[in-house]
Amino acid sequence: MALVFFPCWDTPENGRTALTRATLDSLWYTLNPSLHRLIVVDNGSCLETAHLLREAQSAGQALDIITNDRNRGVAYACNQVLERRQPGEIVIKMDNDVHFRRGGWADDLVACIEREPLIGICGLKRKDEKWWPLVGPDNDGIARPSESRFIALPHEPGQRWLAVEKTPWLLVGTCIALNPAFLDAVGGFWHPSGQYGHEDTILAARCRAAGFWSCYWPWVEIDHIDPMADDAYARWKAQDASDFAQEAVAACNDILTGKRGYFFPIELDKTNSARSLINPLQ
Repeated sequence: MALVFFPCWDTPENGRTALTRATLDSLWYTLNPSLHRLIVVDNGSCLETAHLLREAQSAGQALDIITNDRNRGVAYACNQVLERRQPGEIVIKMDNDVHFRRGGWADDLVACIEREPLIGICGLKRKDEKWWPLVGPDNDGIARPSESRFIALPHEPGQRWLAVEKTPWLLVGTCIALNPAFLDAVGGFWHPSGQYGHEDTILAARCRAAGFWSCYWPWVEIDHIDPMADDAYARWKAQDASDFAQEAVAACNDILTGKRGYFFPIELDKTNSARSLINPLQ
């Protein structure tokens, strides 16, 4: 029903192997492998994470791995996965620091998109965002409309009603389901430069420009398990996102006002992109 994936860049310095492990443990208990397939993009992580992923495969977990020789950035890693999606397949992109509170969350996201073809992006809500459930005051320079309303989706006899929250176009990208028709319309993930941040924001702007809705499925909360420690990695991540914030804002405004198109083709370096199931330890 859905292709679920997350990229990870774990190093001894950032200590994120523990987060990847916790995220995988949550997925093993809440994601039905007979309905959904799981891919992890190892974006040049440390040997500890490589061992973790291979051990999961050896234990019989339904997991495919794409291994990169270095950190190629989030958007690039996402596009590596999008090249593997099957026609008509819903794609769920998530981060490697998520804990799911109950099973069936992926089934619910799939049901929302299947029942309302206008939904381009359907996300789950993080409790720790200060502006949850909606984006706060428009003080960041991005030209976005203000709207929010619950929409009850049609259902077949015998099925339960589903209600999504239609939002301003910006969503938190921690866990988002992507309509295959929307992906066909907009292409791949893209951000102007930098390795971290903004690709989800720009994707949401492209969603609106392409005539699709951004929504939350508000009945499943997810925990953001990153402790957000004040360390060198956290400072680098914040600085990298800050350095390219204005560039991202300008790109979003250009997309929303029609100065720039919303379709971006997937362009991968075939000579240096990783292959699935190559063991970096050999």
